[in-house]
Amino acid sequence: MQVLLVDHERARRLLWQGLLARQDVRYFEAIHSMDALAALGRADFDTLLVAEEKRLLSLRGLIQLAGKRHPGIRVLVLAAPGTDAGALAAALGGGLEVVPAGEPLEVTWARLAAPAPAPPSRVSPRPPDVTAAPPLPVVVPARVAAPKPPAPAPAPVDLPAGPLQIEGQLEDAAGAALLMGLFAQELTGRLTLPEGPAAGTLYLLRGEPVYATLPDGDAGLFRRLRELGVVPPGTPAPAVAEGTLLAALSAVADAEKLQAALRALVRERVLALLGQRAGAYQFREDHAFVDVVPLMKVNPLGLLVETRRREMTPDALLARSNEMQKLFLHPGPGLAAAAKRLTPFMRGADIMQVVRGTTTMEAFCLQSGLGQLMGTVLALVLTEARLATLQEAPFAVNSSSIVLRDKVRRSAEEPAPPQVQVPDADAPADEETPEFRALQKEIFSLYTRIKPITVPRVVLGVTPYANRADIDRAYAALAAQADPRRIPDSPGRPVLEARMEEIRHKLDACYQALAASLVDDDPDNPF
Repeated sequence: MQVLLVDHERARRLLWQGLLARQDVRYFEAIHSMDALAALGRADFDTLLVAEEKRLLSLRGLIQLAGKRHPGIRVLVLAAPGTDAGALAAALGGGLEVVPAGEPLEVTWARLAAPAPAPPSRVSPRPPDVTAAPPLPVVVPARVAAPKPPAPAPAPVDLPAGPLQIEGQLEDAAGAALLMGLFAQELTGRLTLPEGPAAGTLYLLRGEPVYATLPDGDAGLFRRLRELGVVPPGTPAPAVAEGTLLAALSAVADAEKLQAALRALVRERVLALLGQRAGAYQFREDHAFVDVVPLMKVNPLGLLVETRRREMTPDALLARSNEMQKLFLHPGPGLAAAAKRLTPFMRGADIMQVVRGTTTMEAFCLQSGLGQLMGTVLALVLTEARLATLQEAPFAVNSSSIVLRDKVRRSAEEPAPPQVQVPDADAPADEETPEFRALQKEIFSLYTRIKPITVPRVVLGVTPYANRADIDRAYAALAAQADPRRIPDSPGRPVLEARMEEIRHKLDACYQALAASLVDDDPDNPF
């Protein structure tokens, strides 16, 4: 048995740790559901033991993700005092066991140690062998009751299905911790905040922010682009359907300015979320947006480090650093996922080799080569994002503790995330030749024109009456325009190649859809 223990009450958590250790059960502990989020898929958990939290929607999202990452996982929810166990089970979606408040620990352990109900067999019965001899009749002696028929098999576990949905309040997890929790699980979807500085929708691809929208949709985006000078002054807002503004503007807007404006919008939304600590949020899993929005990858950890470094004066940093020198920096469950993103701030050092929970902050600043002030900034960022914690005692790994893997392991039933390779929005592209910059502008103009369009014939620019030859010619012309062989040798070549790969993927999908809808011309067919 391998248990993921999630409990915000320290006293009860310590009791469970002692009991699991005595029973020789391996476990990994987390304080909140957001902390547990990063651990799923990084060990072979077969049991989730989680305490009820005040935000049931956040708890339901954790249980749903546990079912996706670990099919067949057993879920026990420790109900809070005054909670009706049946109502809680119904609110969380069923397929789990609710432990009533006040139940003795030994009774709960007996429930946990009992084998989980087995789902009914899906094996079809073997047809009888007509060549075999008939079975002998069963003779029941007198005064002996006949055997009872077997009890019906219990229903299979039915954890919440469908797209993953996580909801909650930022008072439970600050914006930085929320982003890092989603990043650690490499989730793809839409993170929506209805109010506050970060109001709007942030789109995540494998956990990284790649696009953003404002609360008032295309109207707000057009107003922002006009303020930035991306569209000429006096240009009226195009009368187009919501979500297709970028395609309409590609003919009049400067492609280079448009790319910079979209990148700035993603960075602005990420920064606002990193600083927001109140308000509701909702994350909903969604892979479809990858095909219809321009993608601009942004590193939230880099933005957070730079922001916190500018916010604190050297005197304030020095005072805070002196307070932290004797504390130990313990690694959190999501630190391994963010390790590569932190390498530029570690001067090439592997943060997993430095943050082990056995060295003090003073030693961390020395071993990382960051020095006292920058080392303190990075440590504060790690704790704010719940990638690490500061403790008074060193981290002790006992024989019952589970060590997490560096990578998330997805179940066979879970759909693979989109494999689109998005160039980093902060990648340098200066010192390019005029030929390269002209090609870059041409490709990004094509990219922003066709990416938001969902109608295949509009993407290829053919009429509804186009035949196979028309479609072939249109596809060939656009594919030649996005041919990577056109790119000259340049430092910005990988970025442009990634953009062309997205364009080719879109063109291929649209061509296949149109080709499948065509009826081959048959001269002998009169209809």
